[in-house]
Amino acid sequence: MVRQVLISPLILVGLIVACGYIFYSGLQGNHGLIQQRQLEDEHSRLVEELQLLRGEVAFMKNKTERLSERYLDLELLDEQARKVLGLIHVDEIVVN
Repeated sequence: MVRQVLISPLILVGLIVACGYIFYSGLQGNHGLIQQRQLEDEHSRLVEELQLLRGEVAFMKNKTERLSERYLDLELLDEQARKVLGLIHVDEIVVN
């Protein structure tokens, strides 16, 4: 009889501790709700960044195609020469 009285409070305390641990782990653990939310936010941010980078890649591919030997855009070539090399035409005046 004394033994049953001591065992049931110990079991109760053990169950409470186990439930507390499971609850804490469910919220704060590696696979908890908070971690899942952070991963979803990071995923959304990375998807947006990927879309921006794909747009930049498409822009650069277009520009590269326009400067290739197959299709030479003289206006773009002139613009790049002015920007990169600092070239100007003979009849132009540079104002700083």
